[in-house]
Amino acid sequence: ECTMLRAALNPQRIRNRIASRWAEFRGYTPTDRNLFYLCVEIVPIGIAAGAFAFNGPFVLKLGGANARLGLMASLPALMIILFTFPAARLMERVRNRKLWVNGSLTLSRFTYLGIGLAPWLLPNTPAAYAIVALVVLQAIPLALFNTAFTVIIAEVCPPTRRSALFALRTTLLSTLAQGHAHLAA
Repeated sequence: ECTMLRAALNPQRIRNRIASRWAEFRGYTPTDRNLFYLCVEIVPIGIAAGAFAFNGPFVLKLGGANARLGLMASLPALMIILFTFPAARLMERVRNRKLWVNGSLTLSRFTYLGIGLAPWLLPNTPAAYAIVALVVLQAIPLALFNTAFTVIIAEVCPPTRRSALFALRTTLLSTLAQGHAHLAA
């Protein structure tokens, strides 16, 4: 057993295995690589979705009332409704959609930093308000991201492979969110 473990952890063997996998990966078409990256890109979103499940209890622990939880649950959906059509119009006019996708996603992910730092920077009740506000405001760049990302998917992924791509991305997102929420609890 120890010799098998040593053989499996042999650095030279690991390097050779990675090199052979990389050579195989380089042999794929650009479309194959793009679809692979689209699946890898969902990993941090799944982890964040698992953490997002704890925003409600976090706000309650900081002294937030039930009304704040209701606002935190309903206002992001309203923000998506209000900002999706303007985001779609914007995406029709701009040429560099990738810049908008990356910028809006980065802005959205930075709100998690604000949510995490709020209890240390503010007293309990203002921290609860700040977290609710950040969750609601996070929906604005997400509306832009979702709109731009849908356009990019249409440009990158052939129609014959879209259903498989969306199925795999949804499965990865759900599995990671559930797994992260379970491990964090």
